[in-house]
Amino acid sequence: LYTVLENYGYTVKNKVLGIKNKLSGIYGTPQVQKDNNFYIFSFSGKGTKVLLYMKDYPNGKTKCKVYYYSKKLFRMILLR
Repeated sequence: LYTVLENYGYTVKNKVLGIKNKLSGIYGTPQVQKDNNFYIFSFSGKGTKVLLYMKDYPNGKTKCKVYYYSKKLFRMILLR
């Protein structure tokens, strides 16, 4: 379903926050969902929907994946 995946694996939280800030500059302020130490930042551009998944771990590392979806493809699948 996704068009592009950026898998950053385990990294430091500051790097993930930098990625989030870069996406905010391109796509605007995200909607945020939080469940304990797991976050989903949902961005919406003109033709693209972007989901940034971030999970904090006790060892100080953060796991991060970013999915880019075509809004047109996303809608087609949901409407079928």
